[in-house]
Amino acid sequence: MTGTGHRRVAAFAAGLVLLLAPAAFPLDTNRVRFVLGAGGTANGTLYSREDMVSVVPGGQGTLPSLQLPGAGRVGVDALMMDGAYIVFSPDVTFTATSGAVYADEDLVLCNPASGTYSLFIDGSGLGIPEEADLDAVAYDASIPGFLFSLDIDCTVAAVGAVTDSDVLLWRPGIGVFLQWEGWGDMGIPDNADLDALYKDGLALMYSIDCTAVVNTFTGRDEDVFIFATWIPETIGVIPFPGIEYSSGLGSLDDAVDTDGDMLTDWEESSGLDETSTHTPGSSNPLSPGGHVTYVAMADSDGDLFSDGEEAWAGSDPNNSNDFLRVLAIEQTGNTQVVTWASAAGRTYDLCAATNISAFNLLIANDVSAAGASTSITNVPTSTQYFYRAILQP
Repeated sequence: MTGTGHRRVAAFAAGLVLLLAPAAFPLDTNRVRFVLGAGGTANGTLYSREDMVSVVPGGQGTLPSLQLPGAGRVGVDALMMDGAYIVFSPDVTFTATSGAVYADEDLVLCNPASGTYSLFIDGSGLGIPEEADLDAVAYDASIPGFLFSLDIDCTVAAVGAVTDSDVLLWRPGIGVFLQWEGWGDMGIPDNADLDALYKDGLALMYSIDCTAVVNTFTGRDEDVFIFATWIPETIGVIPFPGIEYSSGLGSLDDAVDTDGDMLTDWEESSGLDETSTHTPGSSNPLSPGGHVTYVAMADSDGDLFSDGEEAWAGSDPNNSNDFLRVLAIEQTGNTQVVTWASAAGRTYDLCAATNISAFNLLIANDVSAAGASTSITNVPTSTQYFYRAILQP
């Protein structure tokens, strides 16, 4: 990233491994969020059953901890995002430090900035029996409503008998309905439990708790099946070979970056770091640094640097006067003092040119900044120099 120019870093998307599909789906092994139902290893890193793993092109990390009580006793069964908040269902009933009790059929809203919880959806109010666990959830904006599945065969009030592979729909203010039968509509075998859901346009992405054949497609409990709701029929499977066998996908979500600015929508909504995002060409986390920005506008302040580039530079993405640039060139005798906008902890190179189209003279390299501006003294060999500050990864 340079102080005189603008560089877009194009995101890449790997092709999906689909056996049959009418279109490509954004969620794949290069962009996904998940929780491992039994804990385990994903792409060489060990995670617990409460770690919310995030994968984006070129990086893997986690969402901030939910700070669940019990030192690992409580895990995450279902997961989705709601703006700056994390919505989840616990796999056991737990008591928060506030004294509030949350059941394993509830959806709980966590504010990760404050570490506080509140009830998002009361499972018992949906008619879910106490012995059942809310096993998977996804928001369907096209209806709109909440899709969910339970961990056991049971009876849900107003719906009747359901199985652990059925998908139910709750439409707020209207009621709860059986949306798709696991066996009849989706082709899920009787011995399989649907334990993760994500709605992607008209496609429903789901995972089950065992290796099985669904409509001729073989998948492990770590893989994701694709259900075409418009047919309806399961039409493909996305293998996740990087997830250790028997770990299981306990929940599923998409680490979406709507505006392509290198920050996920959740990072832009919350101002918090989702540690999978990195500065281009490095393993350094790309953190929004507390700044909340527009999820559908790559450059929130209109200064020609994207919000992700400003996170990289440590500048304010909501201030059009704060971006990486040369601030001043002061001439004293035969020396020039060059000052540029910087951020503490960042490292820069300072280059010069006699022709603005070719900055091929290195004046200083690996300059570590201590504050909002950094200066270097140079003795130019030409009567006119153009300067450029370059941010290192």
